[in-house]
Amino acid sequence: MPIHLSVIGIFFGADLDIHKETSVRDVLNTAREAAEAGLIMNVSKFDYHDDGKAVFAFGATYKNKFQSKVLKNEYDPGEYYLADDSDAKPVRRVWQYYVSDKNGKPRINRPIAFLNDTRAVVPAGGTLTWRMVSILAGPHAAPTAGSAS
Repeated sequence: MPIHLSVIGIFFGADLDIHKETSVRDVLNTAREAAEAGLIMNVSKFDYHDDGKAVFAFGATYKNKFQSKVLKNEYDPGEYYLADDSDAKPVRRVWQYYVSDKNGKPRINRPIAFLNDTRAVVPAGGTLTWRMVSILAGPHAAPTAGSAS
């Protein structure tokens, strides 16, 4: 069974020709190569940027209009790029990933697994899902009634 890669936020999803347990980085590199070779429907480019340890941006270029799988909204062709803002305050946005096995059961390697973590592997037939999350960098009070957030 192929490994499925999904990047929430840029609407990217692909079944990749990987049929063995492999690293997170290998999954991302395979997706990049598959897009360049024209093997991913409607995608001419897929890329990610990292600092050697953590991913800070993803991008995908779509050749034609497409529909999101969840909301069914239609999107125009073009480049969709989303980067973190891990230095922002009080709210930081960072990329985080989840790995599940072929049955959809989550596989937890450890609380934080970076790209170079040899224990962070995607099983054959599994899914690697990236999503951007917001975390606080310090105290952040709720807005008072009637005020803007």
